[in-house]
Amino acid sequence: MNDLSKYNASGSMAGYLFQCRLALLHALELTHRKPEAVVSIEKFDDIAFETENHAECLVQAKHHVVPKALGDMSEDVWKTLLIWMEGAKHGVFEVSKTTYMLVTTATSPPDSAMSKLREGASEADVNASYDLLKTAAQD
Repeated sequence: MNDLSKYNASGSMAGYLFQCRLALLHALELTHRKPEAVVSIEKFDDIAFETENHAECLVQAKHHVVPKALGDMSEDVWKTLLIWMEGAKHGVFEVSKTTYMLVTTATSPPDSAMSKLREGASEADVNASYDLLKTAAQD
Protein backbone atom coordinates (compact mmCIF):
# COMPACT_ATOMS: atom_id res chain seq x y z
CA MET A 1 0.00 0.00 0.00
CA ASN A 2 1.46 3.36 -0.97
CA ASP A 3 1.22 6.58 1.01
CA LEU A 4 -1.39 8.05 -1.36
CA SER A 5 -3.93 5.24 -0.84
CA LYS A 6 -5.26 6.98 2.28
CA TYR A 7 -6.49 9.79 -0.02
CA ASN A 8 -8.32 7.45 -2.39
CA ALA A 9 -11.94 8.58 -2.54
CA SER A 10 -13.20 6.03 -5.06
CA GLY A 11 -15.33 4.31 -2.39
CA SER A 12 -16.94 7.61 -1.42
CA MET A 13 -17.56 8.48 -5.06
CA ALA A 14 -19.17 5.08 -5.67
CA GLY A 15 -21.43 5.74 -2.69
CA TYR A 16 -22.40 9.18 -3.96
CA LEU A 17 -23.19 7.83 -7.43
CA PHE A 18 -25.22 5.01 -5.84
CA GLN A 19 -27.20 7.66 -3.93
CA CYS A 20 -27.86 9.77 -7.04
CA ARG A 21 -28.89 6.80 -9.17
CA LEU A 22 -31.18 5.54 -6.41
CA ALA A 23 -32.81 8.98 -6.14
CA LEU A 24 -33.38 9.05 -9.90
CA LEU A 25 -34.85 5.55 -9.93
CA HIS A 26 -37.30 6.29 -7.11
CA ALA A 27 -38.18 9.67 -8.61
CA LEU A 28 -39.10 8.01 -11.90
CA GLU A 29 -41.26 5.46 -10.05
CA LEU A 30 -42.92 8.18 -7.96
CA THR A 31 -43.78 10.39 -10.95
CA HIS A 32 -46.70 8.13 -11.82
CA ARG A 33 -48.29 8.30 -8.35
CA LYS A 34 -47.45 11.81 -7.14
CA PRO A 35 -46.41 14.18 -9.91
CA GLU A 36 -46.18 17.06 -7.40
CA ALA A 37 -43.55 15.28 -5.25
CA VAL A 38 -40.06 16.74 -4.99
CA VAL A 39 -36.86 14.73 -4.63
CA SER A 40 -34.18 16.08 -2.33
CA ILE A 41 -30.68 14.80 -1.69
CA GLU A 42 -28.95 15.54 1.62
CA LYS A 43 -31.79 17.77 2.87
CA PHE A 44 -33.95 15.65 5.19
CA ASP A 45 -31.92 12.48 4.65
CA ASP A 46 -29.63 10.93 2.02
CA ILE A 47 -32.68 10.97 -0.25
CA ALA A 48 -36.15 12.25 0.59
CA PHE A 49 -39.41 12.66 -1.23
CA GLU A 50 -41.46 15.58 -0.11
CA THR A 51 -44.61 17.51 -0.84
CA GLU A 52 -45.21 21.03 0.46
CA ASN A 53 -41.77 21.01 2.16
CA HIS A 54 -42.69 17.99 4.27
CA ALA A 55 -40.69 14.76 4.02
CA GLU A 56 -42.96 11.83 3.23
CA CYS A 57 -40.31 9.22 2.51
CA LEU A 58 -36.78 9.10 3.89
CA VAL A 59 -34.12 6.94 2.29
CA GLN A 60 -30.76 6.05 3.76
CA ALA A 61 -28.42 4.83 1.01
CA LYS A 62 -25.46 2.72 2.13
CA HIS A 63 -22.97 1.57 -0.50
CA HIS A 64 -20.06 -0.72 0.27
CA VAL A 65 -17.29 -1.57 -2.18
CA VAL A 66 -16.34 -4.57 -0.02
CA PRO A 67 -19.35 -6.83 0.74
CA LYS A 68 -20.66 -6.36 4.25
CA ALA A 69 -23.31 -7.95 6.49
CA LEU A 70 -26.20 -5.90 7.86
CA GLY A 71 -26.58 -7.60 11.23
CA ASP A 72 -28.43 -6.42 14.31
CA MET A 73 -25.29 -4.71 15.66
CA SER A 74 -24.34 -3.18 12.31
CA GLU A 75 -23.08 0.40 12.36
CA ASP A 76 -25.20 1.15 9.27
CA VAL A 77 -28.38 0.08 11.10
CA TRP A 78 -27.69 2.14 14.20
CA LYS A 79 -26.48 5.24 12.32
CA THR A 80 -29.65 5.11 10.23
CA LEU A 81 -31.88 4.78 13.28
CA LEU A 82 -30.04 7.64 14.99
CA ILE A 83 -30.54 9.94 11.99
CA TRP A 84 -34.26 9.13 11.90
CA MET A 85 -34.68 9.52 15.68
CA GLU A 86 -32.89 12.89 15.61
CA GLY A 87 -35.08 14.04 12.71
CA ALA A 88 -38.23 13.03 14.59
CA LYS A 89 -37.00 14.67 17.78
CA HIS A 90 -36.44 17.98 15.96
CA GLY A 91 -39.73 17.86 14.04
CA VAL A 92 -38.15 17.46 10.61
CA PHE A 93 -40.93 15.01 9.67
CA GLU A 94 -44.01 13.43 11.20
CA VAL A 95 -43.11 9.93 12.39
CA SER A 96 -46.46 8.28 11.66
CA LYS A 97 -46.80 9.92 8.23
CA THR A 98 -43.35 9.07 6.94
CA THR A 99 -42.04 6.00 5.14
CA TYR A 100 -38.49 4.91 6.01
CA MET A 101 -36.16 2.99 3.72
CA LEU A 102 -32.64 1.70 4.16
CA VAL A 103 -31.21 0.68 0.78
CA THR A 104 -27.81 -0.94 0.89
CA THR A 105 -25.40 -3.14 -0.99
CA ALA A 106 -24.91 -5.12 2.23
CA THR A 107 -26.74 -8.38 2.85
CA SER A 108 -28.95 -9.19 5.82
CA PRO A 109 -28.13 -12.46 7.57
CA PRO A 110 -31.09 -14.83 7.87
CA ASP A 111 -33.17 -14.18 10.99
CA SER A 112 -31.63 -10.72 11.49
CA ALA A 113 -33.82 -7.71 12.25
CA MET A 114 -33.21 -6.18 8.82
CA SER A 115 -34.07 -9.42 7.01
CA LYS A 116 -37.53 -9.15 8.55
CA LEU A 117 -38.14 -5.57 7.35
CA ARG A 118 -38.15 -6.08 3.61
CA GLU A 119 -40.96 -4.69 1.51
CA GLY A 120 -44.21 -6.50 2.26
CA ALA A 121 -43.14 -7.49 5.79
CA SER A 122 -45.94 -8.83 7.98
CA GLU A 123 -46.82 -7.31 11.34
CA ALA A 124 -45.29 -10.39 12.99
CA ASP A 125 -42.00 -9.78 11.11
CA VAL A 126 -41.99 -6.11 12.14
CA ASN A 127 -42.59 -7.07 15.78
CA ALA A 128 -39.84 -9.72 15.63
CA SER A 129 -37.47 -7.15 14.14
CA TYR A 130 -38.30 -4.71 16.93
CA ASP A 131 -37.54 -7.38 19.54
CA LEU A 132 -34.19 -8.20 17.89
CA LEU A 133 -33.19 -4.52 17.71
CA LYS A 134 -34.26 -3.97 21.31
CA THR A 135 -32.06 -6.89 22.41
CA ALA A 136 -29.16 -5.56 20.32
CA ALA A 137 -29.57 -2.09 21.87
CA GLN A 138 -29.47 -3.59 25.37
CA ASP A 139 -26.35 -5.57 24.51
